[in-house]
Amino acid sequence: MARQIMHFLEMEAQNPLRFNVAGGGIDVAAVEPFGAHANAFRVLAWHSSDASPKYLGDRYAAKQLNGAGRYYLGWPVVTADVGRADIDILAAFARTANDSVQASLAARCSGSPTTATGYFADLRWGSNTLAIVYGNAGVDTDIGATAAFAFAANTVYLARFRVRGTALKLRVWAAGTTEPGTWNIERTDSNIAAAGDAGAGFRKPDAGSQNYAQRYLWFYSFGTSNEDAPDAPKSWSEFTDFLRTQDAVRCVLAEIDPLGQTSAGAAATARVCVANVDFGAKLADMYPHATYEEILVGVPEMRRKLPDDFRGGANISYGDLIIKNEIPDPLGAGLLDEWKTWNWDGRPYRVLMGHPLWRRVDFKPVQMGTVADIFEPGRGKLGFKVRGREVLEQRPLTTTTIAQTTAPYFDTSPSAAGIRPIALGQVLNAPLKLIDQTALAFAAPLGVTGLTTNNALYGGVLPLFPGFTVRDRGVSLNQPVRTITAVDAGTDEITTDAPHGLAVGATVVGSGTLPGGMSADFKYYVKTVPTTSKLTLSATSGGATLNLTSTTTGGTLLGRNYDVNAGFGVLMKLVATPDTPLTYGTGVPASNSSVADLVTVVASSAYADGMLSAFKANKSSAVGGLHIEDTTARGQIMSELIGSVGGFWSLSRTGVLQLSRVDLPAGAPVAEFEVDDLRELRQVRRILPNEASRIGYAPNDQIQTGGDLSTLATLTEKDLYGKPQSLTTFTPSESGLSQPANHILRVTPPARTTCLANKADAETEAQRTYNLYRVPSVVNAVFVDAAGMLLELGDEILLTHPRDGMEEGVAAIVVGIAENPARDRVELEVWRPLVEQFPVVTSSDPFVSEEYYQ
Repeated sequence: MARQIMHFLEMEAQNPLRFNVAGGGIDVAAVEPFGAHANAFRVLAWHSSDASPKYLGDRYAAKQLNGAGRYYLGWPVVTADVGRADIDILAAFARTANDSVQASLAARCSGSPTTATGYFADLRWGSNTLAIVYGNAGVDTDIGATAAFAFAANTVYLARFRVRGTALKLRVWAAGTTEPGTWNIERTDSNIAAAGDAGAGFRKPDAGSQNYAQRYLWFYSFGTSNEDAPDAPKSWSEFTDFLRTQDAVRCVLAEIDPLGQTSAGAAATARVCVANVDFGAKLADMYPHATYEEILVGVPEMRRKLPDDFRGGANISYGDLIIKNEIPDPLGAGLLDEWKTWNWDGRPYRVLMGHPLWRRVDFKPVQMGTVADIFEPGRGKLGFKVRGREVLEQRPLTTTTIAQTTAPYFDTSPSAAGIRPIALGQVLNAPLKLIDQTALAFAAPLGVTGLTTNNALYGGVLPLFPGFTVRDRGVSLNQPVRTITAVDAGTDEITTDAPHGLAVGATVVGSGTLPGGMSADFKYYVKTVPTTSKLTLSATSGGATLNLTSTTTGGTLLGRNYDVNAGFGVLMKLVATPDTPLTYGTGVPASNSSVADLVTVVASSAYADGMLSAFKANKSSAVGGLHIEDTTARGQIMSELIGSVGGFWSLSRTGVLQLSRVDLPAGAPVAEFEVDDLRELRQVRRILPNEASRIGYAPNDQIQTGGDLSTLATLTEKDLYGKPQSLTTFTPSESGLSQPANHILRVTPPARTTCLANKADAETEAQRTYNLYRVPSVVNAVFVDAAGMLLELGDEILLTHPRDGMEEGVAAIVVGIAENPARDRVELEVWRPLVEQFPVVTSSDPFVSEEYYQ
C-alpha cells in the first residue's frame, strides 16, 4: 500500500528534538510531547549493544548514544508498510556550529549504529558538502562525488531524499524559500533492493568528543511507493500572515486527553477532539481519520501579567472551555452526560488555531495546560475549568524528611521528622539539622555539589563548601588537624604548627608518635588555651592537667569542639568570592519536580533562548544562593532566584517555561504596530520616578545576637551574622530636570532582599533598577489584532500613533497579555519610559496653551 504521513515535532512537543553531541556520544534530549502516543516512534539504531529497534512510548528519546554510528528516529507505521522499499523522505534540520556530526536521512536500512546497512543522504556541515552513501555493515562508501553546499549556522534546512528502484536523489534548501525543481545529487545504485527501515537523524563519524554544538530535528515525513512525502508544515510567518488576514475563517481546535483504559483494563490516554467549525484531519496527518466535532462554543481567555514591579512570577489566569451537550429529550440526559464521570482532573488540554482547509499539522498551538474540573455552566452545556502548567509550580520543592534507614541515624534521630534542607548555591548562616547529638552529625543539604567532607567531625554526613566553616556562637566546630612542633614537659604545654581553633572543653585524639604520657587514639580534653597555638590537656573533662613525660614532636592532634554546643546554633560562613555556580542537573521540562531540574531551568545556559544574560554569562556571580528547610513551593523559589537579578518567570501560551527581564527598550522590536493595527490605545497606569534602591545581598538565614558571637568571631563576622542582610549604599550622581530629586512625589523604594552574594552584584542591580525607574513611565493598554498572539511577556514592540508623543514611533515592553483564540483581538499591556517635555514658562503664559483655542 502507499502511505503519505508526517510528524511535526514542534507541534507535539512545543520544541524541536535536540541532539547534544558531547563526551564521545550523542545525547538525544528528552522532550515531553503533549499526551502519550504509545509506540508512535522508535529509534532504528539506538545503541551499539541494542541491535533491535526500541519503542519510545511517550518520549521521543532520552538516552546517551555512545560512540560513532548512525542514529535515526523511525516510525512503526512506515516500517509496517509493504511498499516502503520505494520511499520519499522529507525532514528539517538545524545546528548551532560546525563539526563532524552530520544530519542524515536513511532508507532501506538495517543493523545497529556501528553496523548499519542502507542508503543514506548526509548533510556534511563541517565540509559544506552533500553526499549519498551506500552503507554495508557499517562501512560507508560515497556513491559518486559529493556536491558542494554552503551551510549557515542557526539556519533551518529542509532535505528531501528519494529512493525509487535504483534511482537515489537528494536536494537541500533553506527553510522559507521555495523547494528547488532540480536535485543536488542524482545517483544510481542496485546494491540494496529489499525494503528496510527509514528515518531521519544524525551520523557521528568518530568516537571522540565534539564541541557541544546542538543539532535540531524539526519534523520528518514519509511517502511510500510512488507517493511524495508531505510538504513541510506552515511556518510561523505564514501563520502570522493568516492572523493578520481580517476576513479569514478562524478554526479553533480543542483537544483534551482524559484518562482511559484498554479493553484489558490497563491505563491508556484517550483524546477528545472538538472544534468551533467542522474539521477533519487530512491523510498526511498523524491521525488521518480524526474528526473534530463542531460543538466548541466557548474558548478560555488566558491572561498573563507581570507584578507591578515586573519581578518574580507572572500572574496567570485561565477561563472556561465550553462545549455543547445536546439534549434530544427535553426531560432526558445530554448526549455527553457520561463525560461528567470521567477522569479529567489534571489531564492535558490544548487549543490550536488555523484555517478549516489546512492540515491539522499546519495548525499552531495557542494554549496548553491542564483541566482542573468539569462542570455544567447551563442546560445543554459542559464546561472545563482549565489552568496553565503553572499550577504544578505550587507543589513543594521537596517533602523529603531527614529520617534515616541505616545505622546510626534511624527515625529516632533528633530531626527525623524535619524536612531535609536544600542549599541552592552558597548560603550564609544556614541552620543545619542535627542527626546525632553524640557524634555531632548533621544532615547534608540536598542538591549540594562540588563539596568536601569533614568526615571525622560529621560522620561523613555533612559536606562543607571549600572555604566555609561551621560555628557555634562564634566558636569554630571544624575539625583541626595540627602537628605537634614543641612540648614543654615542665608546664605540660603543647605547641601546634598553626592556631588550633579549639576551645576549653574540646576533645582531642592523637595519632603518630606522641609525647610521653599520651596514647594514640585516646580521647583527651582541652584544659587551657594559653595562646592560639598552645594548649594543655586533661584525661577527663575538667580534670587535672595531663602530665607529659617527654618532648617528642611530630605527632598529630585531631580536635573536636564537642562541649561548646549548649543551646547549639550552627552557622555557615560565606566565602569572600563565591566560585560555585548554581548547577544541579540536566533536565529541561518545566513540569519536572526534582531539585536538579529546577535550578538547571533557572540558572543553566541550557535554556539559551530567553535566558537572562546574567545567568548565561556568569552564573556564579549572578546569584549567591537560597536555603530552604520547609515545604516552600517551587514557583516561590524560582521567583526569589530570578527576582534577585530583577527578572521574572512565566509560562508561554504553550506551557513552556520562560525566563526574562524587563529592561529599558534596546531598539530591537520583535513586532511593530501602526495606527491601523491599533484598535484602541489608552493609559492605565503611571509609575512615578524612583530614587535609588537599596539592594540586599548575602541574606542571613539565622540571625545571631551579640551574646551568641564570642570573641573568637571577627568584627566582620559579627556584623555579617548579626543582621538579616547586607545592603548596598549606591548613590546616583547626576543633574538636570529628569531625575527623581526634581519630582515632588518621588518614590523611595523599600530595601529589597535578594539571593545575591556579592556587594558588586548588588550595586550593579541597584544601578540597573535606578536607570529603569529614574524617569516617569506609563503602562498603556493596547488592543491589536490576532497577530499579537505571537508575543510573549518581556518582548519589545514598536508603537506608532498620533497620540501621546508616539508620532515617530516609541519602543515599549510587553508586561501583560490577554487573549482569546476565538476572538480577533488581543489586549496588551505595555510599559514605556516617558521622554518628558518641559515647557518654557513665562508669567504671561496661559494655563492652557493658545493652540488649544485656535
